[in-house]
Amino acid sequence: MKPKPKVAIVTNIAWNIYNFRRGLANAIKEAGYEPILMAADDEYAEKLKREGWHFIPLKNMERAGMNPLADVKLMLDFIKIYKENDIKCALHYNSKPLIYASLSASFLKIPYLPTITGLAGPFSGNRTITSKIVTLLYRYSLRNSYKVLFQNNEDLRFFLDKKITQYEKTIVVPGSGVNLDEYQSAPFSFPPGDKIVFLMLARLSRAKGVEYYVHAARAVKKRFPNAIFRLAGPFECDELAISRQEVDGWQREGAIEYVGVSDGVKKEISEAHVIVYPSYYREGIPKALIESAAMSRPIITTDNVGCREVVQHGVNGFLVPIKNTEALAKACERFILLSEEEKIKFSTASRKISQQFDEKKVLPEYISLIDSCLNKGNISVSVLNYDPVALTEVQ
Repeated sequence: MKPKPKVAIVTNIAWNIYNFRRGLANAIKEAGYEPILMAADDEYAEKLKREGWHFIPLKNMERAGMNPLADVKLMLDFIKIYKENDIKCALHYNSKPLIYASLSASFLKIPYLPTITGLAGPFSGNRTITSKIVTLLYRYSLRNSYKVLFQNNEDLRFFLDKKITQYEKTIVVPGSGVNLDEYQSAPFSFPPGDKIVFLMLARLSRAKGVEYYVHAARAVKKRFPNAIFRLAGPFECDELAISRQEVDGWQREGAIEYVGVSDGVKKEISEAHVIVYPSYYREGIPKALIESAAMSRPIITTDNVGCREVVQHGVNGFLVPIKNTEALAKACERFILLSEEEKIKFSTASRKISQQFDEKKVLPEYISLIDSCLNKGNISVSVLNYDPVALTEVQ
């Protein structure tokens, strides 16, 4: 039997693959390819292996910081792994693995499809020297890519303005997609008065706005003491990480309830009435927001890159300025004061808005690109570049 062409999926950590890329891996497998998953090792690597996936740990993958020696080792790892596993096409995510996996694939003349899932880290704050270095690395790593995929038009515009890539090889996709059959709108009702459960789903990073969420919770609970603010997500290990001690302190004072991290977020979403996501991080399109919208949850988030793509202000939620506790608290209070009919309208609108992020539309486009990479067909563009008006403005 002729061996199946191997397609690599590369991210920063196994948790990312488990929660965000398994649908893509399944689609690749169903299309007749063999997906090879690569990321830094964590407890989710074993879960992937138990499900039968071919997982290769990246031993020299350091998520935070710039260590030239470790980065060179990482690139050499990619070259070795790609050669040994006879990778025919590669999909790259997250800045560091994306850059070094792309440089390696370019060196080996393997077609690759990098997806830009956000522009935080070196492009945030006042990191002038670092951002210049990373810009140069992106420019070199993307120059031989088959296509470059973006999750929002603002990131695309940023890359074009910086001359990191060329417009003719770019594609905008509506996020990572969501399985609307799995994330269904289960019947639920809003409680009377101020007994609303707010939930923030995110990695516990300051850039995700966790501290602003806590400050807003304190303010809201002074006026509406029965409101509940829950926080769910994994702890981080970089310089912007929220510590467990901080979270424990917030719980002791009664500001929030930390519900931990789970393999799926359906349970947490189903037990909440409103999703809050005050990120000032340059997002791609947050998966948590897409999944929450699919489950008909109204959303309060920042008027920020990636976040605003999922929320229409006053239709399925509210948009607030970044780093603004007062505005965030007022939005939460505003939702509490809505009539039940208005709350239900927000809920219904969220489910409708989630339709554009349907995995059944997004994943076939990735398969089309892989087919085209391997000279099996032409690119389908039925969903890609899903906001043609905004894209016209980019040119």
